[in-house]
Amino acid sequence: IGELEVLPTSYLYSPTGEQVAQQAGEVTRASIESYIKTIQVQ
Repeated sequence: IGELEVLPTSYLYSPTGEQVAQQAGEVTRASIESYIKTIQVQ
């Protein structure tokens, strides 16, 4: 994953195990759900 510079740091993985996103700092459930909807459209 590499060196962490900000805590918390969150990672989002696809069902196949591929890292698709990284977010430094606080993450809300709503922001994760919004991101998932965005990438499903693509």
